Amino acid sequence: MIFTDILQEFNAGDLYTRYAVEENPDDRDFTMHVHEYCEIFYFVSGEAAYLVEGSRYLLQSGDIMIMRPAESHRTKILDRSRYERYVINFSPAMIDNIDPQRRLLKAFFDRPLGRGNLYSSPELDKIRLKTVFHDACCCDRDDYGRRVKVLTNLFMLLDAINDACLRRGKAEDMPLRSPSEKWWIM
Repeated sequence: MIFTDILQEFNAGDLYTRYAVEENPDDRDFTMHVHEYCEIFYFVSGEAAYLVEGSRYLLQSGDIMIMRPAESHRTKILDRSRYERYVINFSPAMIDNIDPQRRLLKAFFDRPLGRGNLYSSPELDKIRLKTVFHDACCCDRDDYGRRVKVLTNLFMLLDAINDACLRRGKAEDMPLRSPSEKWWIM
């Protein structure tokens, strides 16, 4: 059973944010899953890795993982230290009004499944990630004001991720930061 302390959560249907912490996480509580929306996952602390469509990524504080709709993923808890993260899920269709060519979503859709999911903090150096995620996920406003705040920060994040994606080149050419096989027991 997951004993997650969800410190902040906002659900506007096509837009969902969460800031959550487990003080003593148990890996058995984290299973493979998919979403119908895009996801941006910001890793704050813990000892964890991520499995996305068979690719393994060792997480470091400040890393971002991106997943498109129906891209299977899960967290792998490596030890029981405090696990803290922010998550933003959003409908790709909500981007269409501002970006009908979906240029801001290239990093999500113009890559093979399970490749190019990890972005390190230095790659996204033009924004202060923790501040952006905290502002998006933890603002104290009414629902309308909160949605505006989340969208403002979301577009800033998407722009930074898109710029990093363009600098990288092909996702299939990117090395994975992969932990050893010995701990990866499903």
